[in-house]
Amino acid sequence: LSSTPNAGLTVVQVNTDSAMDCKDAERDAIIEMLSILAEKGKLSRSDFETPMGDLIEFIDSFVIDSPRAFKYLGDMLAEFLRVKVLDVPWMCRQCAKLKELDPDTKSAERVILETIESMKEIDSVGIDGAKSFFGSSSEAALETLLGADRWSEVKAEKLV
Repeated sequence: LSSTPNAGLTVVQVNTDSAMDCKDAERDAIIEMLSILAEKGKLSRSDFETPMGDLIEFIDSFVIDSPRAFKYLGDMLAEFLRVKVLDVPWMCRQCAKLKELDPDTKSAERVILETIESMKEIDSVGIDGAKSFFGSSSEAALETLLGADRWSEVKAEKLV
């Protein structure tokens, strides 16, 4: 991958786009493949940021064709947070773009909620890991995105 310019970005872009509109087993395989490539150092943070940022930004378009698009996006984000190619503050900045387009949108919050739920479902992460990823180092970004009161409510509901 290193000898071809933007190869990693292309691999992530093509596969994450496919993962939004395929069967569950295929989606799981795509997420696992990208995760392994990231863990092995074959894909970098920069390979993930643009494709995943685009999926967040255009999530409302995906929901039209795929009602479970938020779940699929949450599954990908949770895994890519787990392997540390993305982080919660980055995700919050991407979600903020949704609110810039539509201040009344609930999509930004839904991305966060689905990602938390997906993270709790990962055997090696669970509730304790989700608390860690969405904990103190991410609080400021989450409060900025959702508002301090709403983030407190989400924590009380989802991270207990």
